[in-house]
Amino acid sequence: MTKTKDQLDAENYADKVVAEMSALSDEEIMNTAAEEHRDTKTEASRIRQALLDAAVAHGKERLKAAQARLADEDAQKGNNENVVLSFEAKRAKLARMIAQNPQLTLAARQGEAMDEAEIDGYLADLAELGITDSTERDDT
Repeated sequence: MTKTKDQLDAENYADKVVAEMSALSDEEIMNTAAEEHRDTKTEASRIRQALLDAAVAHGKERLKAAQARLADEDAQKGNNENVVLSFEAKRAKLARMIAQNPQLTLAARQGEAMDEAEIDGYLADLAELGITDSTERDDT
């Protein structure tokens, strides 16, 4: 996403304000706060909560953006989220893919005693490399 001039100006201003505030001593900050607000502890608590709320909102925005990117990538790759394979089906699929591609190796174990997470990892790696199970129908 390209930032607009206004966004860049706002970021530069924010950077300057933070730099100026960082240069102040704790005593200067507390004296200024006491002049503007009678109860500095209440004000500090309010600011702390505002910062936490902003951090949470920012985190949620980043999460939504990441989820959108993943959904776009999945759509481009033609991944079908509705298909859930059993452990046995995953094992069989991996065995078929290895049989169809004799250049692939699985180190010393030859695929024996692999847990589901390992099989998922191998299948994801193969998909990323463009190696597919030729016996599966392409519904796209």
